[in-house]
Amino acid sequence: MCQRILGVVNVQPLNKAIKFVPAFGLHRTPFSGRRLLPALIGKAMEPVIQEEPTGCGIAASAALAGVSYAEAKQKANALGIYAADTALWSETEHVRALLREFGISASSEETPFKSWESLPDKALMAIKWRIERGKPFWHWVVFTREYGEAKVLDSKKALKSNTRRDFGRIKPKWYIEVSN
Repeated sequence: MCQRILGVVNVQPLNKAIKFVPAFGLHRTPFSGRRLLPALIGKAMEPVIQEEPTGCGIAASAALAGVSYAEAKQKANALGIYAADTALWSETEHVRALLREFGISASSEETPFKSWESLPDKALMAIKWRIERGKPFWHWVVFTREYGEAKVLDSKKALKSNTRRDFGRIKPKWYIEVSN
């Protein structure tokens, strides 16, 4: 049974093996037998794999917009944004422009990373940050906290799983808060 209270869906599952914990959403009990699909409440954000070696900004934008890499690339190219452009690797304005085109609001500032717990529920993050020939470079990923579960959506094609929870191995430099 679901009821909307002040814009928030209050979910009370029919299956007694599943309990609703307000802070975390639906959780299985030891007797539920299987994991709940986020589709019961809504669609969870999915990783988008970059189709070009330097397309992580386009792929991260696609994941936030819920579209394919091809759709995001087409929109980016129409804006004059190309994965091969080295400015895309070391500036934030290109990705911000693409997010705006999708109707997604992003903070105007980069916030230094402090801890995973202090991150907003949705953020575009710079990892693998480094200086090459006097210029900063990084890899774009998406952090999301949905249904009480935190994860990083990493577009790198070579990864075994593009949904990452190995937070100790990921070294963010800063993030951009994303809303809607």
